[in-house]
Amino acid sequence: EGRPQIWSNPCGEGAWLDVDLVGLPLNTEGFGARVTVEAGGRVQLQEMHAVLGVGQSPSVLHYGLGQVGVVDRVVVDWADGARSVVKSFSPKRRITIVHPQAMHDR
Repeated sequence: EGRPQIWSNPCGEGAWLDVDLVGLPLNTEGFGARVTVEAGGRVQLQEMHAVLGVGQSPSVLHYGLGQVGVVDRVVVDWADGARSVVKSFSPKRRITIVHPQAMHDR
C-alpha cells in the first residue's frame, strides 16, 4: 500500500574491507570460519554462516573500518582448526583468502 520508495545506503569516505573465503572441496565457501580483522586499534570478528532461503547473498564478509589507512591483520580460523593470517595492507578492497590445505591441493 502506498507509493513506492527508493532507499539508498551510499558508502561515505570511510574505509572498508570485504573478505571472500575459499575453503576445501566439501566446504568451498568456508562456512564455520571465524574471521578477525584488526585495524586502527579495533578488532572486529565475524563468522561465515550458511544462509538458507530465497535471494541468498554471496558469501562475503563486510567490515566497516572508519578512517583507517592500513588493515593491520586479518586472521581466519577455519572450521577444521587451520589458520590463515594476512598482514598490513590498504583497505577499500575485496580480498580472497584460501584455506592453507586448498593452496597445497592446487
